[in-house]
Amino acid sequence: MDLGSDGTLRSVFWADGRSRCAYLQLCDVLVFDVTYKTNKFRMPFAPFTGVNQHLQSILFGGALLEDETTETFVWLFSQFRRCMFDRPPTAIITDQDAAICKAVGIVFPESRHRYCMWHVRKHELEHLQGYRTRFPSFDQAYRRWVRSDTPAEFEAGWANISCEFNVEARSWLWTMYNKREHWVHCYLKDTFWAGMTTTGRSESMNVYFDGYVNSNTMLNEFVAQYDRAVRAHRDVEEREDFQTMNTQPTFSGTHPIEKTAGARYTRRIFRKFQAEFIASNGCTHETLTKDACSGLYRVGQMEDDRRKWQVVQFTAYEGFRVQCSCGLFETMGVLCQHALYVLKKKKVMELSDYYVLDRWTLNVRFSVGRTRSGDSQVGTSSSSTTPLEQWNLRAKLAKVYEDGKDDPNDMATLEEFCDQFSTNVSLRRTGHTGTLPFGTPPLGDGNFSQFVRDPVGPVKTKGRPKNATRIKSEVETSNENRRKRSCGYCGEVGHISTGCAKRRLHAQSQGDSVDR
Repeated sequence: MDLGSDGTLRSVFWADGRSRCAYLQLCDVLVFDVTYKTNKFRMPFAPFTGVNQHLQSILFGGALLEDETTETFVWLFSQFRRCMFDRPPTAIITDQDAAICKAVGIVFPESRHRYCMWHVRKHELEHLQGYRTRFPSFDQAYRRWVRSDTPAEFEAGWANISCEFNVEARSWLWTMYNKREHWVHCYLKDTFWAGMTTTGRSESMNVYFDGYVNSNTMLNEFVAQYDRAVRAHRDVEEREDFQTMNTQPTFSGTHPIEKTAGARYTRRIFRKFQAEFIASNGCTHETLTKDACSGLYRVGQMEDDRRKWQVVQFTAYEGFRVQCSCGLFETMGVLCQHALYVLKKKKVMELSDYYVLDRWTLNVRFSVGRTRSGDSQVGTSSSSTTPLEQWNLRAKLAKVYEDGKDDPNDMATLEEFCDQFSTNVSLRRTGHTGTLPFGTPPLGDGNFSQFVRDPVGPVKTKGRPKNATRIKSEVETSNENRRKRSCGYCGEVGHISTGCAKRRLHAQSQGDSVDR
């Protein structure tokens, strides 16, 4: 919590024990964005979001901010990093806000930083219209350039575009070229992004909290409502866990690779894998190079233009390795149709552990080391638990909650125990020795008795002003013109004559059809 000298609340960050544990397991990708109108003082709400094993959004923490300056974001990211055991995310997705980008570079210098592609596309509509108007061939050349397969191809394309279309220094396009490592696919396809290219998961938190918080929510109610929303979303995750444990996937055939994937992936991830596996049936290839233990192939759909085909490298030294130029496995963690086609051609019968990421299986939440067949237990390892044991314990914990929920003292004791237990588990998993004894205060400054004042008035945010001054895109202009259309019958704005109520009433009174 960040307080002013008089005790006025400036900014506050919070995360519970389960969120901290989830971050340790799923810290490969972090999405950060700022949303508005979630509380009475209009303090920007900043959720830290990720994606779980079911491709569902998951909250790692949240904050209410005084403003959106670099200093505030540096404070927030520092608090987040400290809370998460000084473990930075492998990759982070944000928008192009200068203050956020600067703070990311200061606090998370080890993390791969990506710009939200939705915002990039939005800015393209605003800044590239002049080029499209002056040069009819610009749009096609630009799309081909940003979709380059390699950095070398991208650089060659920039040389052509900057010369042919007279790109000025310090223009938006020139600036984006200098920041190409943050948004161009060929520079980012070597990093795992869990299939995400935008901050849409963070922005979808507005839907996540629908019915829980709104622009009239008081600050003393906000965190409680936040917790209720998180608990509801966790119930959805647990139901999906249960479905994965207790349902069998439907296979498209009998190939062992598909069966291996179906046995290990969660349901949603298996559906994505299966779509690629089925698509591989329509692929063909041409051999570029080949020897006894390796090969280089160009693979694609038979009906596709060969320029869309991808290059796949296969090696068979001590097992097998396959790598495709499309980068789907590197960015999503699921093998693409091109790689699967080559594996089937090479008669590989089983996926190695290298190509089945734990983060897309139930192992990310449950240590599934033993299974049960009827009443007998298979496996004797005492270092792991079965799904049945885990669900039994969860039922007991639910009963403890029901028994104590009506007594504030019992609930406070239970909450303190749960927070301490989660912290100790997190410490062990990160390699820290020892545990914190029961009763140890949670992570924070320890000054819990300090009087905290409400923020001073509504916060001025960077949200879009009522009267926008930027150049409007073609889409916005078209929509505005559509809204301004007037009726040819009554002259009113907002509808046309075929939908005019006055015309319909007049026609009915005349006993005639509107369309006659």
